[in-house]
Amino acid sequence: MHTSRCPKPVYGAGVDDVAYITSLIEEARNRYTISSVSLIGHSNGAYMSHRFACDRAEWIDAIASIAGSTWEDESLCAPKDTVRVVQIHGSEDESVLYDGVSGGLSYPSAPETVARWAKHNGCDATAKAQVDEDFSLDVQGSETEVFVHENCAPGGHAELWHVRGDGHLPAFNDAWRTRVLDHLLLEP
Repeated sequence: MHTSRCPKPVYGAGVDDVAYITSLIEEARNRYTISSVSLIGHSNGAYMSHRFACDRAEWIDAIASIAGSTWEDESLCAPKDTVRVVQIHGSEDESVLYDGVSGGLSYPSAPETVARWAKHNGCDATAKAQVDEDFSLDVQGSETEVFVHENCAPGGHAELWHVRGDGHLPAFNDAWRTRVLDHLLLEP
């Protein structure tokens, strides 16, 4: 897979996942009337969502990244359009660390990933804390801190959901599913 952590193809030469996803979107648009395209991914799929948004922002409206990150080298992400981005990350993730850098791999932390999207999207540099949410079935109470970068350019959005006490494979409740779909399908 050609992800943001792995700039060179891992499973074979010539693999271009961005081109493949672009062709899937193009095929869907040729067959159906589509008003919005969003990507959601977990772990490597989350990296791929960021990668696609960096390379083909004009093809999508939003991404939801669960336990992923963007390019370490910020210059490799030059989106041609704004994208609504929500980064969802557990504080106890041992596979893709919330604070970045794992096992010799270096990648931006969850807050840095969102800060970069806020910059790309013309949002305020400082995120504002919202009301904590109860999204995790694994952690008691309102475990998810929500931080939003406001005043973004049209079509842009940058939001971090810091899931305190949860790991790489969180179990989310219906409130989480509803909120993610709202993010992906509607402008927040």
